[in-house]
Amino acid sequence: HRPTMWALLAVAAFLLLLACINYINLTTANATQRAREIGVRKTMGSSRGQLIAQFLSETFVFTIAACFISFILSPLLLKAFSDFMPAGLKFEPLRQPVIFVFLLMLSIVVSILAGLYPAMILSGYKPVNVLKNVMMTRSAETRHAGVRKMLTTSQFVIAQFFVIATVMVGKQIHYTLTADMGFRKDAVVTITAPYHDTSYAKRNELLATIRSVAGVEHVSRGFMTPADRGAAFTTIRMEGAANGNKESVQLRWGD
Repeated sequence: HRPTMWALLAVAAFLLLLACINYINLTTANATQRAREIGVRKTMGSSRGQLIAQFLSETFVFTIAACFISFILSPLLLKAFSDFMPAGLKFEPLRQPVIFVFLLMLSIVVSILAGLYPAMILSGYKPVNVLKNVMMTRSAETRHAGVRKMLTTSQFVIAQFFVIATVMVGKQIHYTLTADMGFRKDAVVTITAPYHDTSYAKRNELLATIRSVAGVEHVSRGFMTPADRGAAFTTIRMEGAANGNKESVQLRWGD
């Protein structure tokens, strides 16, 4: 079901975005703990580009580790939630190499999104300021604090959206399971009879045979079930109306 798959992909994308924002906030908040390391490395000749590459590599290692953990948990979670999954859905990455390609590309994108901004901040420290215990100017500190506040606000907005959506979906599911539909839906069996066989004698014989089965309470014939796909239309005309005044209506008949 493509709409459902796209909805699940959107949920996964938002969860990854939340993880990226959380990683950025944690990394920038703990930036001062690595200030001396950065100052020493710059004093020893490391360029800003080398430091950025190092921090991005660290983020990539974390992302790959998360993918490895997901490989371990995916079969277990699929088994635990098998009642909610389509029949035949299996996690077989060895038979589907495209999964590895997708995860590799996703890891690269996530590493760039989550690691680029902290890498730019950390690599921008000047050795002299680090020795003076002054990490950045007041204007730069104010600017970066504003970015962190914006990211934190976005994180809470996305989280609240998921909480509200979860509550709403839960209520809808509860209503669907408990609402009175006006008919008994339990222990109801639908059998499709040969469509092109117009012999009423055979149909009546089938009904009589089914009624003779122990436990069967009622038997009814109909064109199609109310929730069945497809449609049958007929044209009606109100009594006494003009010849051209006709209406096309959908028809579902039963005895």
